[in-house]
Amino acid sequence: MIGLRKWLWPALALAAWMMFIYGVTDARAEVYGGDSIADGAGHAAHAPTLARKGAGSCEIARKVPHSLWGWVIVSAGVNDQGRCVEQVRQNIGTVAQVIWIVPPRRYARARAAIFASCRRHGDKYVTYIPGRDGLHPRSYSELVDTIHAAEE
Repeated sequence: MIGLRKWLWPALALAAWMMFIYGVTDARAEVYGGDSIADGAGHAAHAPTLARKGAGSCEIARKVPHSLWGWVIVSAGVNDQGRCVEQVRQNIGTVAQVIWIVPPRRYARARAAIFASCRRHGDKYVTYIPGRDGLHPRSYSELVDTIHAAEE
């Protein structure tokens, strides 16, 4: 229960802030969630980010706020071969428009889980060119540009 409280209040504050900004300024309402890729992309987009380096999809599923709205950009599955990707999506809810960040081809199981979830829920997805480590994007600003193009 302590872990839940640790994430509940920041998530509620984030949701309230997004509703205010979106309603008052007609700004883009988006939040990034998941693992280190979501963390890097969210910071590059200057957007609210609920992410942790090394987070597995089961952890992300437990921490994602329920019934998010607006654009939710998710990177999950790389650290555990996509075990709980569908649970992440179910916890996001039906109001949000979801864009998945798909990892490189060598993460075949995670990719398969993400593509299956996209088909089930009608979600969008983006891919990127990996950098030197073979996992993280060579350019987070390029990834954010691709995400924003997919939102249109």
